[in-house]
Amino acid sequence: MYNLVFNINSFYNLLMNYNKLLACVFLILVVGVGESFAWGKLGHATIAALAERHLTDSARKNVDKYLNGESIVKYASWMDAVRRTPEYRHTSGWHSTSVTSKGKHSMWSKKYRVYEGLGTEIEKMRDYRSMTDSAVAVGIKIIVHLIGDMHCPGHTFFKGTSQGFGFKVFGKDFLFHKFWDSGLLGISRKWSAERYASWLDKCCDEEMILLMQGSLEDWIEENAGEVRKIYDWLEPGRNYNTKESLDIVMKASELSDSQMRKAGYRLAHVLNMIFDSGYSVGALAR
Repeated sequence: MYNLVFNINSFYNLLMNYNKLLACVFLILVVGVGESFAWGKLGHATIAALAERHLTDSARKNVDKYLNGESIVKYASWMDAVRRTPEYRHTSGWHSTSVTSKGKHSMWSKKYRVYEGLGTEIEKMRDYRSMTDSAVAVGIKIIVHLIGDMHCPGHTFFKGTSQGFGFKVFGKDFLFHKFWDSGLLGISRKWSAERYASWLDKCCDEEMILLMQGSLEDWIEENAGEVRKIYDWLEPGRNYNTKESLDIVMKASELSDSQMRKAGYRLAHVLNMIFDSGYSVGALAR
């Protein structure tokens, strides 16, 4: 028979462990905010690592050829490094997407043109055999990064809805956009990109096929539908208490995991379409 007698020592240990968890989350939020780009290096590397797990043999060989044997993981954040250089300054508005207040795709700002940038590169790469090797390599790097960016919750901008508000989580001041760009992944996913990708890779073939279907516009609007809820979670100017802060962090982490999983599978799909003439979405490489 189970012992149902209240044990004060067990309760004390549980309470202490809970407080330790909150303390760890707080410390990570405070110190883990060095990145100011979508997902940060870990997020982009994880999406690329997940995509690599689902490249066909032909696509993998072609990607290896143009990247001189290097993994796409190595170049997952390349665009963040070059976006402000003279050569690539024109890409600075390609990292975010814009939608109407109802979540329909609409390029209403030059700052949020991931559809234009990603669509242009994918279309150009369909004829990659006529391009120079260096141009193909750049195209791969752009596609790898932008598919990650378009799935980041903080990189979907709704017309008429401002991201310029702040709030406090665990007593720490955050701006909305910075919260999603800087440190969220470090809260609950302190892993290598490869381990994180392995953990995310949970879908069966049928589920992956469903996620891969649709156009870029479809993906943008689906993402908008998923991330719209975050504006209901976060109240401008609010100082969330400890329990509320933990709840926000947990919900945000679950959403990030889901979005990164989609990004990884869809990146594999796009690269397979470009670099494997015999590819079909039903023939997935595991």
